[in-house]
Amino acid sequence: MVSRPKNSPDQSAELSGPRALSQAVLRFLRTQTGLLLGLVAIVLGLEAGLRLLRPQMADLVYDARRTGGHPVIFSDTGWRLRPGNAPPEPPTILGLGDSTTFGTGVAAEETWPLRLPAYLEGESATANAGQRGGDLRQISSGLEELWSTPPPQTVILLVTSNMIGFTEFRRGKPGLGIPQVVEATRRQAARPQTLKDQLSATIRGSALWKVLNGSVESLKYALGLLTHRADPNDPLSPLLAYGWQQPDLPAGYSQRMWENFELELAKLNRLAKRNDICVIVGFLPSRFMLSERLADNVKFVPKSRLSVDAPKRLGQIAADFDLPYLDLTEAFRAARAEHPPYTHPYYIPYDYTHLDAAGHDLVARSLAEFLNTGDRCT
Repeated sequence: MVSRPKNSPDQSAELSGPRALSQAVLRFLRTQTGLLLGLVAIVLGLEAGLRLLRPQMADLVYDARRTGGHPVIFSDTGWRLRPGNAPPEPPTILGLGDSTTFGTGVAAEETWPLRLPAYLEGESATANAGQRGGDLRQISSGLEELWSTPPPQTVILLVTSNMIGFTEFRRGKPGLGIPQVVEATRRQAARPQTLKDQLSATIRGSALWKVLNGSVESLKYALGLLTHRADPNDPLSPLLAYGWQQPDLPAGYSQRMWENFELELAKLNRLAKRNDICVIVGFLPSRFMLSERLADNVKFVPKSRLSVDAPKRLGQIAADFDLPYLDLTEAFRAARAEHPPYTHPYYIPYDYTHLDAAGHDLVARSLAEFLNTGDRCT
């Protein structure tokens, strides 16, 4: 027998580390090819079935380039455009709001401002000036700097609980104007995509991934592993507009938030009056406020901790400014009575703020009915 020199490395040591791991992986692949092919077939089958039965689950990817699988294109004035379309002529009706008006998750032509003319009596030109993360201060700057030459006849402001919270959250902080927002979006969209970016988008665009990820998140909320706690040092939560009760939040924070929103709405109203623009205010409820069904509250929001009737509070503010006001809550509840939420969610899956295409259409129909019943700005 030949003895191994003392300083000669052991063969097992030579196969340790990355080399040993790679060889183990290769052996597994050679011996388990059938199993792997079977698993791939199952995954592809589940993905195809979900896309067939629940097509709204696919392509829920949001970045500077695309939202919900649809391209994001802005005009120089910050209006969201259909692909290949030139900027519209100065609109008679301008849709204002945050990411819900912008249309997170849907195509530009599916958003409520661009669906509105289909239901209005007579011809009207509309444009979508909704901005992701937009608040009233940003909206006012857009109306003053870009959208009033010439001014639209009417602006419709769709308010969400997010918008109310953002207005307070950004108080006293420098914010980007609409031109800067558009330019920043274009720079992000022009950034070359890496292989990692493309792989990540492919995975996140999978319907199966969305179902698994959303179901796990929902289970965590059900088990209390996730909560809706707001950061006391930097409060930012859509629940605050509903008077979310949390002992360690700053005293009276929700009240101050609403008061600041009212001040910003007053500024927007004064600006509109100077330009002879009619302002109509609408309120979009969060999905968990529509019913007691689990399908409408998959994040298990404890509604007993909500102390403010947000649509009523906004309606009172609008009345104080003599602004036409439409609470869309009942329109959505009526739709819920006709169609169950699991077949007609009207909201993006696992999202209680952003609307799907059917939800945008419901907003457009409800607003058109409101406008068609008479002159709302006299």
